[in-house]
Amino acid sequence: MMGDAQGTVASGEGPWALVFLILLVAGGGAGAHRHRHPPPVPASSSRANIPADYLTLYRSAASTCRGLSWTVLAGIGKVESDHGRSPLPGVRSGENSAGAGGPMQFLSGTWSRYGRGGDRYDPADAIPAAARLLCANGIGRGGGHDPCPQMRGTASQHRAIHAYNHACWYVRQVLDFASSYTRR
Repeated sequence: MMGDAQGTVASGEGPWALVFLILLVAGGGAGAHRHRHPPPVPASSSRANIPADYLTLYRSAASTCRGLSWTVLAGIGKVESDHGRSPLPGVRSGENSAGAGGPMQFLSGTWSRYGRGGDRYDPADAIPAAARLLCANGIGRGGGHDPCPQMRGTASQHRAIHAYNHACWYVRQVLDFASSYTRR
């Protein structure tokens, strides 16, 4: 029900319910996480290296998780599949020798937990799923053990990326690409 002649909305809460609804939708929802600072602006080299649709997806997906920079998602996308451009098995169909598939290289068990029923070969599903996985593994949260203390980045970045692929060389590679995406 849209409302009656007195301006009530849905269940009769009055015009304030409509104002709240508008603010809720415009603000991205009550539970939406927002960055404290604006996300880093892509360097011109990253705009040239990352396909435009992937860049849009990385930026959008990162905004759903406090502490996650789009550059980290892009670093993972670069390492895993060159932003979906790799001709290797498992990127566009099938699986690689480790059983991973899609542009963000999800194992089927991990995909069933974070993919929300989407298609792991579709970057519009895979990139947000990667953001959910990193967020669930504590990116942006302090405390805890740092599996790769000798490299750039924060302990929470190290833990979350290390959970994505259990190797410090992988964490370093992702963070090196991430850093390059905002250099001028």
